[in-house]
Amino acid sequence: MTATEERKKALAMAGPVWQMSDCVIGAKGKEPLARWEDYNTSSVTFAMVTGAAQTNFIRESMPQANIMSLKEMSEAIMAVQSGRADYMLQELPICVKTFESARAVFSSYAVPEPVHGIPVSAATRKDEDGKVQAFLQKWADENRANQAIVPLLLEGFKDAGMDTTALPEGIRF
Repeated sequence: MTATEERKKALAMAGPVWQMSDCVIGAKGKEPLARWEDYNTSSVTFAMVTGAAQTNFIRESMPQANIMSLKEMSEAIMAVQSGRADYMLQELPICVKTFESARAVFSSYAVPEPVHGIPVSAATRKDEDGKVQAFLQKWADENRANQAIVPLLLEGFKDAGMDTTALPEGIRF
């Protein structure tokens, strides 16, 4: 999950463990745009699940774009399908999975430039002496530095049924 000051009050956060690139899925007839700045217009509406970390990115980087905040992923997909929203913004693996599960709704997906992603951290219940968090932080630092996390992520994506060959070239973790 994304480490926030509010979450750090309740959980022991370690990381970031990886950074997942953000991806845009376009409604039928709305091809994803090449650059993030191209979405910064009042004629663009994103359907977002309430609480998604990417919502803050839209607010900060594309303040003219509209955000439709919805409770469930299925509601966001229906907003795009019905034409009430133009795009969805998600982390890349979720984006690919959403696209694959509802191809009739979407035109395609893309990773706009410059590549953007939100760091993902591990979260555990706070322990009294902080040993679990220290262990996880050391593990995250070492495995991120030597790129050992990438094969673990790809294996997890495959285990979840994702076709990893569908991931765009040059994606960073």
